[in-house]
Amino acid sequence: MISFLASPVIRWVGAILLALAILGGCYVKGRLDENKKLVAYKAEIAAAAKAQQDKIDSLVVRQGQITKKAEANHAKSRAIISSAYAALRLRSPASSGGVSEVPDPATKPAEAAAYYVSVAPELAEQCAQTTQQLTDLQEWTVDQGAAQ
Repeated sequence: MISFLASPVIRWVGAILLALAILGGCYVKGRLDENKKLVAYKAEIAAAAKAQQDKIDSLVVRQGQITKKAEANHAKSRAIISSAYAALRLRSPASSGGVSEVPDPATKPAEAAAYYVSVAPELAEQCAQTTQQLTDLQEWTVDQGAAQ
């Protein structure tokens, strides 16, 4: 049996098989290391995606709160405008063909004259509400931008 192992062909085949086993082991180890790196990379990506999603969810909640606050403020503003113009509608005669009243003049330079719309209080109210809506939308836009 020693002569069989002593044969040069067998030794060469054994050496080649040993080299292939070593190379195969290195290849498998490299693939395992590469797989570990891939798993770590995927975990890192998943953590970054979760952090970004949490940030987005927080932003959505904050922007929803801003919108609700803006809606409440706008409703209050509309109510104030409506009540102010309702008083004007009561003061103005409905079918008056005459000249409208002259507002009370200011007695001091810093004092403003009483504002009175005699021609079309409904149109004036619509204009005031549109102006208030635009002002409220500008504030809402600024608040939304600041939330980011």
